[in-house]
Amino acid sequence: MEIKILEGQSGAVKIVPTFEGQSIIDRIMVDWNKTDMKGMVLLGRDMVGKDKRSAFIPVIAQAVSVGTGVIVFKYLDAHKDGENIGTVTKEVAVRVLPASLTVVNIAPTIIKWLPGTETDIAISWTNGGQSVIATDGLLDLSTTGDNITIVSRTKDGVRVKIKDGVDTNTLPTKEQVIVARYYSGIAKSILTYMTKPTLTITSTGVINLKGKGSTQAFPFKIMDGTKDVTKLIKNIKASDEYMKFNDDGSFVVIKVNLLAVVRTISYTFDYEVNGLVWSYGTKVNVTIGNLINI
Repeated sequence: MEIKILEGQSGAVKIVPTFEGQSIIDRIMVDWNKTDMKGMVLLGRDMVGKDKRSAFIPVIAQAVSVGTGVIVFKYLDAHKDGENIGTVTKEVAVRVLPASLTVVNIAPTIIKWLPGTETDIAISWTNGGQSVIATDGLLDLSTTGDNITIVSRTKDGVRVKIKDGVDTNTLPTKEQVIVARYYSGIAKSILTYMTKPTLTITSTGVINLKGKGSTQAFPFKIMDGTKDVTKLIKNIKASDEYMKFNDDGSFVVIKVNLLAVVRTISYTFDYEVNGLVWSYGTKVNVTIGNLINI
């Protein structure tokens, strides 16, 4: 018998016990007082996958090692029908290799840097092809430094919290690392943080509309550094009883007074960069002319 496995991996040893060519799968059990795997692997106490001739003994690898263990089986009816087989000792060659922890997926990899907030990160690993999830009790998780901490775990990943009062200008890098340790295996996941873009928002000019039915295009030019991003903004919202707004931020006058009025319009919109959506707000004054020329 032979077991070759990675630290932390689970497997099974198949047994096919017979006596004089006849299956005795239902008449034997492991003698746990005499079985000794020398700490290399842990054997499950209950056989699984039993059929008429065979069964499996579950195995979980414990430590990097090479050696020989023994599994002792005892026959429940050793002297039944003149039989006298007593116990059978099987040597098991064991080789436990170091854990091989690999990150399978992580999302998102870019997060908003908003001190004091929490973000859910979906993340999972494999150890030599076997799944490892964040709630595995043998998985140790930590972060580099103390600017991001792990506050909770679920089967789907972790929740991280950004430290309050951190000046992003003092951080040595825009990357934070989640370090996973599983037995001797180590895997690192990099999170890149992004601060809110500073947009320059300017009005396209003084807005004087003559009256009902007058129209106006979106009244702002928006720059991200030297890049004009006006056409890239989304989810434009504004409202006013004197105007009807379109999805692109343009509007038409639907109400007038006898005298001219000045309306202050508050706009909100979203701007997306690297999959992160940031919200902004701005205002503009709109003068609507009167109905009567005096």
